[in-house]
Amino acid sequence: MALLTWREPVSPVRLRIVAGGDFCPGPLGSALAHGGRANEVLVQLAPFLADADLRIVQFETPLATEPSPILKSGPNLLSAPESADVLRGYFDVALLANNHIGDQGPDAVLATIRELRARGLATVGAGTNLAAAAAPLEIERRGIRVAVFNFAEHEFGIAGTNAPGAVPQRPREDLAAVMRAAANGALPVVVLHGGHEHFPFPSPRLRDLCRDFAEAGAKLVVNCHEHCPQGIEWHVGVPIIYCPGNFWFPPRGDATSANRPPLWYYGYLVKVLFDTKGAFAIELLPHESGANFVRPLEGAARAAFLDYIARVSEPLSDPVRLQALFEAWCADKGRAYLRFSAAALPTDWLKDEAPRDWERGAADPRPFVDMRNVFTCESHNDLVRTYLELCVSGRLADASRLQPEIDALRNPAFALSRINQP
Repeated sequence: MALLTWREPVSPVRLRIVAGGDFCPGPLGSALAHGGRANEVLVQLAPFLADADLRIVQFETPLATEPSPILKSGPNLLSAPESADVLRGYFDVALLANNHIGDQGPDAVLATIRELRARGLATVGAGTNLAAAAAPLEIERRGIRVAVFNFAEHEFGIAGTNAPGAVPQRPREDLAAVMRAAANGALPVVVLHGGHEHFPFPSPRLRDLCRDFAEAGAKLVVNCHEHCPQGIEWHVGVPIIYCPGNFWFPPRGDATSANRPPLWYYGYLVKVLFDTKGAFAIELLPHESGANFVRPLEGAARAAFLDYIARVSEPLSDPVRLQALFEAWCADKGRAYLRFSAAALPTDWLKDEAPRDWERGAADPRPFVDMRNVFTCESHNDLVRTYLELCVSGRLADASRLQPEIDALRNPAFALSRINQP
């Protein structure tokens, strides 16, 4: 473990909260459960989890016995109900606001909530409708009322006024809700789901949003989704975990999951220590995962991982450098985003004389799904907008100069030996 102290405690520890990253058991989780081995996956983490008062993890998959995929951009994830047994006894709360909880339709969202609760896991971030999904989960621990909030970016599977799904990020409403919880004496914990997959840093917008929650009264802010570990900062005395990386996300056995980036199998658990004034320290447990385990990193690999977290944390306090790194990322990815989103559109879809069936909902909507995601998902929109701004201002080539640095961070030496390993 690595202890990062913000200040000296003013009282004995009153509360310990552990947060983990994206969890998606898939077929391997089901196979382990059927073999009576579900409890073995996380057993090596038990000592770290044992003294925690509240343990939360991002649950990034619907649970269903039969597939019923929705129309969306990206893969439709699915895990069997029994695969959730991997978490039984290790975690208390499953966070459901993410871009995959609705992958198998609204009925599967509700089934997932039922299955998790049947296994002793409370849920937050998804519900029968928007109001239910947005409601915080209030849990009392050691006489302290904790309010857990979970918000996802606008991708697919989002809850509606009368439709089950995940709660979308609505900064005005979300910040107000956190402020109310703090004013009413709760300890607010905010977990977001968004950002840029495989990018080692948050975008400037996402960093600012996380800081806004800290300033609104949240006592812990965590973001998930990037599938790679990101940095940590303290803002107004509040720890912000920009991404703990994947927790357990083993390959599904299909072509899309056969070749994962090196950092896919690395992440960290974070334990936040609270006294009477709030958070004063955090403990990190770096871990690596495989087909049937999540285990702590040790020795040189652990030291290299902690050094990596320190490196990716440095730009968080330097807005100019963080902006430059983000622009380099956008310069590299922007063209592919635009090409991908527009490739399937009919060539005459904007002509005045073209049939307007697509406007009336009478045409096949699939050609418009990818473009819709670029405009509605906050992070995708950030990327494309920044790329176009770089093009218009003639700064694309200059922005790209930091791309080799980003590529090196995406392929650290301690992780390269694990590429495509079970």
